[in-house]
Amino acid sequence: MNRFGERFSFSTFGESHGKAIGCIVDGVPAGLPIDEAFIQSELDRRKPGQNVYATGRKEADQVEILSGVFEGVSTGTPIAMVIYNTNQKSKDYDNIKDLFRPGHADFTYFHKYGLRDYRGGGRSSARETATRVAAGAIAKMMLKTLDIEIRGGVFQVGDIIAETCDFDHVASSEIYAIGKEVEAAQKAAIDEAKKSHDSIGGAVYINIHNAPIGLGEPLYYKFDAILAEAMMGINAVKAVEIGDGIRSAEMHGSESNDPIRQTGFLSNHAGGILGGISNGEDINLRIYFKPTPSIFAIQKTIDKAHHEVDMELKGRHDPCVAIRGYVVAEAMAALVVADMLLMNLGKRMDDLKKIYNASTMGLLGTHIMKRYLIAGLLVWVPLGVTFIVIRFLVELLDNSLLLVPARYRPDALFGVHIPGLGVVLSAVIVVGTGMFVAHLFGNKLVALWERFLARIPLVRSVYSSVKQMMETVFSTGGQSFRKVLLIEYPRKGLWTVALQSSTDVGEAQAKVGEE
Repeated sequence: MNRFGERFSFSTFGESHGKAIGCIVDGVPAGLPIDEAFIQSELDRRKPGQNVYATGRKEADQVEILSGVFEGVSTGTPIAMVIYNTNQKSKDYDNIKDLFRPGHADFTYFHKYGLRDYRGGGRSSARETATRVAAGAIAKMMLKTLDIEIRGGVFQVGDIIAETCDFDHVASSEIYAIGKEVEAAQKAAIDEAKKSHDSIGGAVYINIHNAPIGLGEPLYYKFDAILAEAMMGINAVKAVEIGDGIRSAEMHGSESNDPIRQTGFLSNHAGGILGGISNGEDINLRIYFKPTPSIFAIQKTIDKAHHEVDMELKGRHDPCVAIRGYVVAEAMAALVVADMLLMNLGKRMDDLKKIYNASTMGLLGTHIMKRYLIAGLLVWVPLGVTFIVIRFLVELLDNSLLLVPARYRPDALFGVHIPGLGVVLSAVIVVGTGMFVAHLFGNKLVALWERFLARIPLVRSVYSSVKQMMETVFSTGGQSFRKVLLIEYPRKGLWTVALQSSTDVGEAQAKVGEE
């Protein structure tokens, strides 16, 4: 199987020493701003050859988008991306083309398919994970618009385990260390393994922050089950823990249960998931990687003819696969969350009504709001400020204007002085110009506005609330415009605002937790 996900899915192609690798991401909602530079920056975090703690294979990992994006936004059709391989050294594998490397998939691939691509492992190589990072970058852009964040880092190398968690330090660390106090020791352990022609294992921590309540599809597409599947599908991963993980087997129920109060959960032993559904708390995972099987010590194995031989590897390999594996784990977490968000749509009739009960007036109103109001404001604001300044200057020069006959002043029409006419004419010019520009360039201006919002979280949050309010008003069409404002905080420290239609006279209410 080369496809992952249900609603937000991706499939990959290519081999380690083939011409290229790539992916096709399907289910991306239309209108999502696609930042190609961000996709590249994510690939750069994973790409090989960056320092002594990664493989020496140097690949640019330059991504090229082939489809699904127009004028910087997703079109709702499959997004195809390709990354060309440029630094293969297939001759390094000539001496092992008939041998099965211990710890690799050579043995199982050959016995399953009757043949194998021995050049770097072919399809089974971790080279393929670059495509998962590219797909995950698309998912992260979608999550960012919803203020959902994926973060983490390497917390363990060998038996050296971090006792602290500093997300800010991860970005500046060569090994994505989450514990600054043990980074030097972890680096030394990697160096020692490398000098000994060996490798070393490690583990990474993933934190999903701000995930809403309700993600996950019981019984056979539970959130935690799919997260575990996504992580176990990464090369070299041997174990996954969610919440307290294996420690739960040592605890009593009185210790493991997470007490609940009006403000939320008082602890998070469950790791943010109950019954396969997110509960609004942070979702915590630990992913454990085995040592890179490609080591340069002499190893015992057999060849395709079942002869016992001693073998010695050549090539370029990671001394600790967990380091770059962290970036892949982060991408897979983002892909799972994006998939769960789309699957959660339509689980309630209220949600379906909000989407499909818009009248013609509602659809027209939404279109006007997005195209004319937003684009018009981009023109009205600067023009309005300009006219205010002009009027202010006119007031300053009022004494000199008194010397001018009234019929020649700016607020005169047909030689007759009309008080306030200048203000009216100014407003007509401002509004008219804004509507004209919005009509001609509305879609492009809206796209620019959405890109601007993607970079400033505070402005995006305020805009989203106003937009949701106006869309709800417009979508009612000829129905009642009386609304009930529901202010909920389903998770500790987070307030979300939603509008609900009501045909009854309603008042603002505060509702805590789930109904």
